[in-house]
Amino acid sequence: MNFFLTNNISESMSGIEHAQIKRLHLFHDEGGEAMIVTVKHWTNTHTVLEHIGIPNDQHINAFDFYQGTQKVEQKENGIKQYEEDDNYEVEFMGPNGADIAYRVLNKESKETYIIQVNPNNNQITSFVYMEADGQSFKKYDYYDERGFLSSRTEIDPQRRPIHEQYFDLNGNVVIEIKTAYPRNIQTVISIKVKYQDETITLGNTEEFQSRFYDDLNLLYGNGEKVNNFFSDRMELTHSLAKMKTPAYKYMMIHNVHAYDSHDIMHSKLNENYEYGLRNVALFDGILVPTHQQQLDIRARFSSVDTKVYYVPVGIADPDIKYADFEKRDHKTILAVARLAPEKRLEDLIKAFSKVHKEVPDAKLDVWGYAMNDFEVNKLLIAINRFALQDTVRLRGYTQNIGEIYDHSICLANTSKVEGAPLSMVEAINHGVPIVAYDIKYGAAQIIHESENGYLIKEGDTDQMAQTLINILKDPFLQKTLSTRAYESAARFYPHAVWEMWQQVLTHSDPIE
Repeated sequence: MNFFLTNNISESMSGIEHAQIKRLHLFHDEGGEAMIVTVKHWTNTHTVLEHIGIPNDQHINAFDFYQGTQKVEQKENGIKQYEEDDNYEVEFMGPNGADIAYRVLNKESKETYIIQVNPNNNQITSFVYMEADGQSFKKYDYYDERGFLSSRTEIDPQRRPIHEQYFDLNGNVVIEIKTAYPRNIQTVISIKVKYQDETITLGNTEEFQSRFYDDLNLLYGNGEKVNNFFSDRMELTHSLAKMKTPAYKYMMIHNVHAYDSHDIMHSKLNENYEYGLRNVALFDGILVPTHQQQLDIRARFSSVDTKVYYVPVGIADPDIKYADFEKRDHKTILAVARLAPEKRLEDLIKAFSKVHKEVPDAKLDVWGYAMNDFEVNKLLIAINRFALQDTVRLRGYTQNIGEIYDHSICLANTSKVEGAPLSMVEAINHGVPIVAYDIKYGAAQIIHESENGYLIKEGDTDQMAQTLINILKDPFLQKTLSTRAYESAARFYPHAVWEMWQQVLTHSDPIE
């Protein structure tokens, strides 16, 4: 079995989780076995998985594993059961975050609860036990959206979790987590796990994750070295390395591995990958998304025998039809990126201010979720500084990005660093040419100069602006670039990427 490790699958996923999902589909379409493995407790994971079309048998979560809740039929668990019971008095309180809150009085015990309900499916999400003063509380329950009690949390006076219990479907505690706050730093001090008639005590979250991987490995491998584990998240690399059972272990690198992308050979390592790169002997291989990065890592760590594989993370869909070119928005530039510092969207806004002077009806649409309000405010300040309030639009996150590409004429990218951005492969797959800074890594592998886009000198907003102006003003160039973008996506069709995966799955020497 091939296991792809990450923290969680949620509604707003990063490029890493999108890459995992594409990889999962690739393996199953090509006859391979694979599962996404998550380690965080999340009450709506299965709802999200169903929405994005991932079956239960292609995903496994650490808490589901020990709770025995991998496959559970959904049952109704809404506020209605309390409203219709004369033993309870229910008061509607209104919205509370994304949920709707109700105050519920148990007339017999005189206990008061705050029950929160998801308005999208009317399922209870949490259950807070109020103290006699009606203002404070010491514990609360979390309900899985499939309709069962999943966990209970006790808190300290500062409302910090100190004791968590996770239940099986019979209400038995199978996971127990205790947390302390030395120097006000949240620290897990013990985790008890009941599994197969055994109770084990673990010292921290990392040990819990390693034990989960070991139990999963034994379940699917009978103690032999047959399973492949791929860590897509740097915070899971430590626990993967410390597995005790035999397995093939791989670290996935999704971004530049060195702090200074202009000094790849000598600069400080990216902290996300430093542990893995300093301890490469603990892994059977490292996977990177571009050939150039493969060569750079091999050059810097030439004394290490660990294999470094190049396998594209972007996978194009060969069944995508050519969109009607006349129905594309010929005056709108597209950006698809997290609103984060490394994406340098202020550069793009600055470049677009020059575009707007030459092409007054031009617009810039930015699609992607925000890391925080600070990043949003930075972009709003830049938009206001250049008086672009009516022409630059922050669109937010969408799960239907394909429709956006089909109506777009150009994708712009001003990132400081990249691994191999999925947005670029998705763009050419939908016939959208790319104008991007020539950085490490990714853009140079995807963009064929003057064929499906243009590479811009890093930081040169004048060149970026002029290139975008040339595209917006020339309908023939737009169509030529679009046609060639479609054609260039063939390098990332599933069968071609699957062939690259064979070197890893057969544990062969890397292709260089």
